[in-house]
Amino acid sequence: MPKKNTRVCIKSTIKIFALCLCLLLLLTGCGGQDSEVQSSPSPTSTDKLGGTGAPLSGGTMKIVMTANPQTLNPLLAKSREMIDLFDLIYDPLIRYDDTLSPLPGLAERWELGEDGKTWTLYLRKDAKFHNGQAFTAADVVYTLDQLKAIYDDSTQTSTYSGAMRLIASYAAVDDYTLTITCRQKPGHLLSVLTFPIVQNGTISDTALAGGTGAYVPSDYDAAKGMTLTANSAWWRRTPYISRIEVKAMPDPTTALTSMNVKLVDIVHTDSLNANTYKQPDSVDVHELMTQEYECIIPNFKRAPMDDGRMRQAILAALDRKTIITEAYLTHAISVDVPIPPDAYYYDQTHIQHEYNPGTAQSLLTEMGYADADGDGYVEKDGVPFTLRIIVNENPSNTARVDAAKMAKDQLKKVGLQCEVSILSWSNYQKELSAGNFDLALCGFSIPLDGDLSFMLSSTSSQNYGGYSSATMDQYLATYTAATTESQIKSTAADIQRLFSQDLPLISLYFRTNTLVTSASIKGIQGARDMSVYREVEQWYILQEGDEDKVAVPQ
Repeated sequence: MPKKNTRVCIKSTIKIFALCLCLLLLLTGCGGQDSEVQSSPSPTSTDKLGGTGAPLSGGTMKIVMTANPQTLNPLLAKSREMIDLFDLIYDPLIRYDDTLSPLPGLAERWELGEDGKTWTLYLRKDAKFHNGQAFTAADVVYTLDQLKAIYDDSTQTSTYSGAMRLIASYAAVDDYTLTITCRQKPGHLLSVLTFPIVQNGTISDTALAGGTGAYVPSDYDAAKGMTLTANSAWWRRTPYISRIEVKAMPDPTTALTSMNVKLVDIVHTDSLNANTYKQPDSVDVHELMTQEYECIIPNFKRAPMDDGRMRQAILAALDRKTIITEAYLTHAISVDVPIPPDAYYYDQTHIQHEYNPGTAQSLLTEMGYADADGDGYVEKDGVPFTLRIIVNENPSNTARVDAAKMAKDQLKKVGLQCEVSILSWSNYQKELSAGNFDLALCGFSIPLDGDLSFMLSSTSSQNYGGYSSATMDQYLATYTAATTESQIKSTAADIQRLFSQDLPLISLYFRTNTLVTSASIKGIQGARDMSVYREVEQWYILQEGDEDKVAVPQ
């Protein structure tokens, strides 16, 4: 189903304010994706510090967590604060770089079998849990068992449940080899192996399970927080920042306001007002890219939306940059396709839709629409019409409703009369499923692997507009069957080109979140929604006087 407008999307264009270093650390990797063995090259972004000196290790960083969380089970984490926290304590099987290419995590390499459904994962042998015990395939099986139990329980939900929708079976071959079989051929397995791996037998709602991550937790108090200490035995590298104080906060608003009094150093937020916290030499803000795609769904089963020229006219009439600025306060990135623009399979050659009211009016004239009675709205053969726009109500975040109202006003300028129906979430879902709309403002979470079948396939239940194209269906099938980077990029380009031509959805933007940080926290790079601390080992604290010891890039 489309996403509620509660999570704001994020651009990971984060500049490196790092101190200079001539050391290059290599993470274990294996080959590129253009082979039958599906693994990833060693990250090239590690230790992009350069210069003459290294950051000094040490210092304490203060972050936030949810006060009195309902559970400490990382597989059940739902709040942004807890997901980020657990990212420091646990490691996944697969990580992703800043172009959404898979990187080795606890799985150091992988390969797809001849049946096209069974993956073999080769686990790293140098990872240890915080209690010193070795990480093995038994821990992965245990974690998958826990995830399956959540998936099978209708009363529970998990951020990571997509894994079990795809996985049919799994088994440990030996201590460091695991096989996972997908439910159907092919299976884009890697994109769902991002869940935290916990130590066998340690999962609990009231105590932290064993992890292998960058920081070791201690002194947990549900109402106050906990302490994290840098893991000197981490398989990647001991982080520069030695200690993290985790402050329990009752809500995200309190967390943000705590920045003003320096109670915390890092807040990851979807607040549209986050930029107001920026203070020169004191507080920095970084935009984080998300997978949250916003669009307008045209109803192909209704005239005039079944005419491609009308869809083109609507897109040309929309000033998306103004909507982003005024409704989202710049926390979005305009796009023409449902692919994040920082993804390696994004094809910018198909960006061709610009704000042009003149083009919109020409297309309407070409279709036979004219304002015969002079009321400011066009009619067809003298018959007036009104486009119904539906949007879901969200009292805590009105950005999507504001965008719908702005779209109505912009379409009015080219003579299209619209009415905006603001509906409760349940009524919005009913109207969307019933096709009782001409245009619907909607949001979707795009999977990391970029597979758009769930929203563009002719047979998909989430293809609410009724778009149907045999060519698109074939492209989507080819994409899901692709197993190499070149295949993925080539077919993704075909999909994007046809999408730009057919306009099955009228693309608006990807939402962005914000990382509000103390200006003393440096080395931030590669941060993204759901992966803020992806390169936390690069972060360091610039302490008073440090700028005199090592050159700091400006």
